[in-house]
Amino acid sequence: MNELQKTLTFVGIAVVSLALWGWSQAKPSGSQAAEYDLIGQPFFPDFTDPNQADGLNLVTYDEETASTRQFSVQNRDGKWVIPSRHDYPADAQEQLAKTASSVIGIKRGALVGRRSADFERLGVIDPLDEESTALKGRGNRITLVDGENTLTDLIIGKKSDDDSGLYYVRKPTEDQTFLASLDISLSTKFTDWIKDDLLELDPQDLTRIVIHRYQIDEDSGRVNDQGVYALDKPEGQTNWKLDDLNTDSEEMDDTKVNDLVKQLDDLRIVGVRPKPEALSSDLKLNKKVDRDLLTALNLQSKGFFFTPDKSGGQRLVSNEGELAAMTKNGLTYVLHFGSIVTGDEEEIEVGF
Repeated sequence: MNELQKTLTFVGIAVVSLALWGWSQAKPSGSQAAEYDLIGQPFFPDFTDPNQADGLNLVTYDEETASTRQFSVQNRDGKWVIPSRHDYPADAQEQLAKTASSVIGIKRGALVGRRSADFERLGVIDPLDEESTALKGRGNRITLVDGENTLTDLIIGKKSDDDSGLYYVRKPTEDQTFLASLDISLSTKFTDWIKDDLLELDPQDLTRIVIHRYQIDEDSGRVNDQGVYALDKPEGQTNWKLDDLNTDSEEMDDTKVNDLVKQLDDLRIVGVRPKPEALSSDLKLNKKVDRDLLTALNLQSKGFFFTPDKSGGQRLVSNEGELAAMTKNGLTYVLHFGSIVTGDEEEIEVGF
């Protein structure tokens, strides 16, 4: 072998060695290879039927107040309820199926974080992590369940820094964070999960409205009547009539009556409190209950009091008066107006 051949042989060996070295450096380790194999795969491949979910848990985090907000919906014996809102009945089947459908098929995009040290930067710290002291970087967590089985559990973090519209997402049990395309509703708003129309009435069905105005002596519980005003609209007519109106010298303001009817139709539920067990279904106080228990029932602070009625029982009265609305179908809606509610959204929804 002459010198030229030797030189070419050495060069060839060097090139092959360099290529093998570069390939060995570029090839990920076993654990890294497994991570990259996940790219393009759905987070929950076994979850394919949105109707399989019978429960939803949402946890959101507000960085401005450094507080979490939890919301849940469950199907109990065929009835949807909101446990975090005093088990109020939920209109949740369609809403839950929509949310579940948006979770099905969410795929792992690019791998953007491999360690827990990346969580704060990507906004995927578990909002329920009590060991973490971070006030920023916590994500929102959505969990769908079927009885005791967890169908999906995701922590959704910040939007990616580019204009792709993708989000940083990870499973609570994993350290890896991926980019993912999301079109999902994470509403923890009470009214998004219920039928919020309080009376569900047709204004055309109203035939009589009775307004009872009074003042309450909060110390004695006595009611000082200021009058009862009854409005009637016979079926088939469009105009309301005020009982005992002296038509010779008085005239009713139809605009105010129409505004009242519209307000009744527009009444919407924004929060709920459980009715004390001492109250019967017709809002009368159990005779066995001592009046001193009212403070414990926390009704007086809400503007509701009791006064003796003709039957010897205790009748509910309210510091802003009451109203009864009757329909042609024989339904009567009785509304008691207590104190004005203040507080943030969650306090209004569920109480202090």
